[in-house]
Amino acid sequence: MKLASATQRFLAWAIDFQLNWLLVGGYLFLSSVNFVNVDDLVGMSVVGLTIFLWLAIISSPYYAYFTSRFGGTIGKLVLGIQVVDESRKNHLTFWMSYFRSTIGYMVSNMLFGLGFYWIIRDPNRQAWHDKLVGSFVVTKPAKSPAQTIVGLLLVLAVFIVNLFFFLALIANVVSNQSLQADWNARFGQSTAPMIKSP
Repeated sequence: MKLASATQRFLAWAIDFQLNWLLVGGYLFLSSVNFVNVDDLVGMSVVGLTIFLWLAIISSPYYAYFTSRFGGTIGKLVLGIQVVDESRKNHLTFWMSYFRSTIGYMVSNMLFGLGFYWIIRDPNRQAWHDKLVGSFVVTKPAKSPAQTIVGLLLVLAVFIVNLFFFLALIANVVSNQSLQADWNARFGQSTAPMIKSP
């Protein structure tokens, strides 16, 4: 089997990140409709960060389950790549996948993520977390073009929804007059307004 490229692996990560962010972005957008002062804005941000951190914690079992059962996360599956063991034939076990996505990712994150960039340099395209468990990321046998197109359309749809949430959140902050008034009351006119609305 052919080794997956660094680009394929990065795009798979980006897809999984977008799926996680969909929940956080949706919460932030829905919360931004109701806030009226700076405290609400700060509270919404703290809860959003908490949700994101919680997703990071629960994502390890998600990564482990999908990798052991299907060979990869949704991002990898959409891009037609999979994680296999040293024989390059079998999926990792759940516990090997779990170790790879917890301890392994922590090791790869050391030194500003050098372990992830190692894929570019390594002849087997292994990141440090792959080396720890003896895994390889390979391309799956070709799937039908229809499957690829459907997968990419789903990814595009998630990206568009996330972009909508982000832009709507910004619009809600900019157009919120009570938030602007509270900001000016707390920090005075001597500071620049948060964002001037048109």
